[in-house]
Amino acid sequence: MPVNQGFFEIINHFIMTNEQMEQNFGVKEYQTVSISVTSGSGAKEVSANLGKITKNVHKCIVKDYSEQSRQQNLYLFQKMFFYYGIAIVLLGISLLHIMNSMQYLIAARKREFGILRAMGITDTGFKKMIAKEGLRYGIYSGITVLICYFIIQKVLYYFMVHVYLYLHPKAFISWEVLAAVILLNIVICVCVTLVSGKAVLKEQIAEEIKE
Repeated sequence: MPVNQGFFEIINHFIMTNEQMEQNFGVKEYQTVSISVTSGSGAKEVSANLGKITKNVHKCIVKDYSEQSRQQNLYLFQKMFFYYGIAIVLLGISLLHIMNSMQYLIAARKREFGILRAMGITDTGFKKMIAKEGLRYGIYSGITVLICYFIIQKVLYYFMVHVYLYLHPKAFISWEVLAAVILLNIVICVCVTLVSGKAVLKEQIAEEIKE
């Protein structure tokens, strides 16, 4: 029976066998039929038609949960929109941090790059060297992200199983998404280093060595 606690209502549901239903309530061979309505159909019209069809069936009740399902889906959509919004903001901050860090690393080594250019390294060779550094940075940072992710996943999995008592918790992020994020990180690192390297090539060698 329902129990009111503040704004919430707690309802206990009991699942009984046919024998128990017959023994306690006199209901024989009770069954439940679940009907899913396609997106193009009206749930209210279907529910009304089912009510007309089953009105002469003894102890048959038609219950329409379409509105509850719609509200639940709306709540889940808003929840996921909120989480995705936070994720996008954090991703933007991370990208800006990566770009700023790579530009700083290139700018801090201008004198070293100027000496290499003075020793005769070509522009193509310089770009290849810069791209390799960006590639290494992207790979190392990707490995670090994977390690941190696995550690956090293990901790959260422990809490979900032993604290919140989830029976079958699933992985939080799919391998495809992880691979896409790491690949995006590598591409960004390489692109940022190349852009910063072009800025270095535009400067005079003598000015770079003096810095």
